[in-house]
Formats: sequence, C-alpha cells, structure tokens
Amino acid sequence: MKIRSAPIWGRLATGGLMLLAASGCMGGYVVVESAPPPARVEVIGDPPRPEFVWVAGYWDWSGMDYVWVPGRWEVPPHGHHRWVPDSWERHGKKWRHSRGRWD
Repeated sequence: MKIRSAPIWGRLATGGLMLLAASGCMGGYVVVESAPPPARVEVIGDPPRPEFVWVAGYWDWSGMDYVWVPGRWEVPPHGHHRWVPDSWERHGKKWRHSRGRWD
C-alpha cells in the first residue's frame, strides 16, 4: 500500500490556519481572555525630520502573553496624515486588539 502525502502548499495552508486559530487571530484582530497591562510611559524625543509622526508603543499578544512594542517615528504614507493607534477593547469577558493604521 502506497501512502500519499498532501502537497506542500496544502500542508502549509493547514498549518497557518491552525496557528491563526491557536493565537486567537480572527477577522484581522486578536481576541484574548485577559486584559492588557497599563500602557508604558515612553520618552518621545524630537523627530528625525519634520515630516515624521510619532507612532505610540502598544501591548501586542504573542500567542502566550502580552509583549510591549515600543513607539517609533514614521513617515506617513502618501495621502495619510493621522495615525490611529492600536487599541484594546473589552467584548464581554474577552479583549480584542485592533491594529494601528494610517488614516
């Protein structure tokens, strides 16, 4: 009897879907059971050049725990001028993280 293996792209896609489900990432946002820690206070220096905008740090979810992502200076993409920061919102007993974006 010959055992056939699924094509590599099929195994990769299945593994990726399992990873997304395990991390709680659905519909473009992450859902977790525990509230994020309070935001850290960041020291914001002067921008490298006038066109730079400060993108504040935020708590991200690693799949196991919260991880602080430090703030940084960025040049807005053409046509965008305002940074909408990352946010965590309570939904019942869970917390949902919405990624920051340029608006």
